[in-house]
Amino acid sequence: PQHICEDKTERNAPKAEAMEKLVKELIGDRLLELSRYVVMDTINKTMIIDKTALTDAGYTLVTH
Repeated sequence: PQHICEDKTERNAPKAEAMEKLVKELIGDRLLELSRYVVMDTINKTMIIDKTALTDAGYTLVTH
C-alpha cells in the first residue's frame, strides 16, 4: 500500500490564512477606532486629534 503524507506547510496553510485574516481584521478595527479621533493631513503634515472625544471614550492622550 502506498502512503500519501501531507506536507506540513500544506496542513498549516489554512491556519496561516486564518491567522492573517484575523490580524487584518484586528488592524482594521484598530484603525477604525483611531479614525474616530485622529485625522492626518499629509499635505500640511498635521495631525488633528479630537482630545475631548478621546477622553470621553476613556482614552488618555500622551505626547512626548
